[in-house]
Amino acid sequence: MRNRTFARRQPLKQNKYNLNRIISSFEAVLRRAKKSSIGFDMKLDPRLPPAIVDAAQFEAVLLNLVVNAGDAMPDGGTLTLSTEPVELRSNTIEGLPAGRYAKITVRDTGTGMPPEVAKRATEPFFTTKEVGKGTGMGLSQVYGTIKQFGGDMTIETEIGKGTAISLFLPAQVFLRTAIFQSAGRFCPPGTLLASGDGIHCLYFSPIGSTSQTSNILHGATTSLHS
Repeated sequence: MRNRTFARRQPLKQNKYNLNRIISSFEAVLRRAKKSSIGFDMKLDPRLPPAIVDAAQFEAVLLNLVVNAGDAMPDGGTLTLSTEPVELRSNTIEGLPAGRYAKITVRDTGTGMPPEVAKRATEPFFTTKEVGKGTGMGLSQVYGTIKQFGGDMTIETEIGKGTAISLFLPAQVFLRTAIFQSAGRFCPPGTLLASGDGIHCLYFSPIGSTSQTSNILHGATTSLHS
């Protein structure tokens, strides 16, 4: 469900990152943050596009979500952290333009939240925990940080079945050639028409991998390394 709430502003040091790499390098910390009775699964899609984030704040977001998920499973359960690339249409998520996004989801098999609680979950200081067992600031900070990254957050929850909190961050594509020249040639789906020493179909892939450019005018093939 859609959440409208306060977004806390913090100074950020943003850069373009492979989010899967950040998550993998932070995995040990996340595993230590949950109880031994809770299983921890990671499903990282290698096709996930890079995004612009503050790495330290993104780690804090993940930690907040994992701790909250653990609190929702007092008798144990399974926590799943997954990533995937998604294409959003206009108004799929209110406030986000159509386009490609990196989606990060933390899902638990815990108690879930009633609708009235889910609606207020990102409000500052709101909590259903007993005194001394939580500040209630976790989700409001997560939401505020993701908004500063230019993204958004959704909450899907069902009583007795658990909660899934998904983060959507605008994808950043690595592109060496970005000058459009001709409308008379067309490339296969998922590629981009551009000019250079000919007309090319550019195939994009996440950071650290190789992109191929197929010169459809001269029949040559060149490799570009991100």
